[in-house]
Amino acid sequence: LADLYSFFLPAVLLFLAVGSPGFASDGIIEIIKHLLTSDLTVPPGSPAGIAAYVEGTRIDLNGFTIKSTTTCSGTPLTCAPVGTGIGVDSSGARDVGLRNGRIVGFGLDGVFLAEESQLGDVTIESNGLGGVVCDATCVVVGSNVRRNGGVGVSAGSASRVSQSTIQGNAGAGILRRRIPSPIEIW
Repeated sequence: LADLYSFFLPAVLLFLAVGSPGFASDGIIEIIKHLLTSDLTVPPGSPAGIAAYVEGTRIDLNGFTIKSTTTCSGTPLTCAPVGTGIGVDSSGARDVGLRNGRIVGFGLDGVFLAEESQLGDVTIESNGLGGVVCDATCVVVGSNVRRNGGVGVSAGSASRVSQSTIQGNAGAGILRRRIPSPIEIW
């Protein structure tokens, strides 16, 4: 039953987000909150452990772990298997908050945050590609990002990383990316 629950959790969160009123009639966005109540084991090949699709979503891991099957070890650091899965994917929703737990063993990234999102008190380790990817304006506070197969924290130029430990990743600890403006793209 736990494996079945793990496999369908992203779909359940999407249903909850879509099935509950995401927008009030006056256009004010309702914040959707989720609280993990146990460890979550995600089968290999799943696109994400948790996928947040609604702006303003808050996810409290409640001290629990979201994990999959990738392990990273050795010197130089190598990870296997790699290629699929993100622990928490909020790349399609702004202003997502994630806190208080562990994300371990995904084939791509541990966490992918869109703009104006926040990450606090989370340990992200042993993910195949990287630890945390954030868009132009996100905040990472009080977190541990270690032993991931690529960059520890890849963040846009207006992002902030503070009071966090980033160590032992195969790539740079913190990579500051310059996000081009729409005018520069064209």
